[in-house]
Amino acid sequence: MNLDAILENYHQLKSLEFFAKPFYAKAGARKYFEMLQPFLKHLHRLQGDVLDASGGVVTVFCSGTVVESSKAALRCLEKSEIKTLMGAVWDAPKESFDAVICLPATDKGNARVLAELKGTYNALRLSGEAYFLMHKDQGAKRYEAQAKEIFGNLSVISKDAGWRLSKVVKENREDYQVNPISFEVLGLSLTAEPGVYAAGKLDPGTAFLLECLDLSKYANKSLLDMGCGYGLIALKAAQAGAVVTALDDDVLAVRSMQQNAKNFELAIHCIHSDVDSELAVQMFDVVLMNPPFHIGKQVLLEVPTAFIAAAYKHLKPDGELILVANKALGYETLLEMFSSWHIVSSDQQFKVLKAIK
Repeated sequence: MNLDAILENYHQLKSLEFFAKPFYAKAGARKYFEMLQPFLKHLHRLQGDVLDASGGVVTVFCSGTVVESSKAALRCLEKSEIKTLMGAVWDAPKESFDAVICLPATDKGNARVLAELKGTYNALRLSGEAYFLMHKDQGAKRYEAQAKEIFGNLSVISKDAGWRLSKVVKENREDYQVNPISFEVLGLSLTAEPGVYAAGKLDPGTAFLLECLDLSKYANKSLLDMGCGYGLIALKAAQAGAVVTALDDDVLAVRSMQQNAKNFELAIHCIHSDVDSELAVQMFDVVLMNPPFHIGKQVLLEVPTAFIAAAYKHLKPDGELILVANKALGYETLLEMFSSWHIVSSDQQFKVLKAIK
């Protein structure tokens, strides 16, 4: 399969039949179907205004609004004709929902889960109900204790294969604030919304990539940072004089990137995009990336493979792709479709690869 075919296959939306209503899925979007199915009997008869922060499966059975930050998932929800709110649960209008279903992103850390618990509380009307689905091996009991502190009550109503469905009721009115994380990395004072990849720290792969780059050589060149996160690579490249575009599937990352660019008065074009879904025909001299290879806890290579295929598509002739990866990941086979490639540097954990179109 060539790179064009890989990218075309990645962008395909596939219909999954749930009763009489189709629900769409694709590579790069989390798949919650199996974990939610045992609990749908508790959730499908919810009344009133329902906010679904569990990936949208519940709204196949009951009308509601899905809150979602992933562009890949939003593309599926739009095709499924499901009402959406782009962002995180803490972006929902306050006291606007009678029920909230939340599958907290326990893989994205404590700050993210706490933000989702607080956001759920704020979104509920008085006497509204919220349901949290979490796994016992991912801190469910600890996070249930935090939810009980916020709501003042909590009951576990169902368990299945380690998954715990808990219920809370909003009995009082408080105003919980969800604030970005402030931190310093490589001499830069930065901000990131809770749960954005590597928020609050320097990702070691990104650090290794930056150590291997002389960004000054890209001054006045068009440069794309694919999977920008809170924007460290893009910021450093822009400070070195590159004309930078940055994209990410997570709108929370894009918002963080935009805020950091604004704080440093850097003209970086930030795009919320499922790989290259929103890039149109833009072409670049250089593409830099630290490709994501996890969706939740799963190691999946669909997204990094699509990243490399998209880089090839959007590079000018003789353009450069430079990426960092764990040494065990075999991206070299894909790079053989470029004119040439080589290993720039490696250590015990990472390798930096360079390919020329």
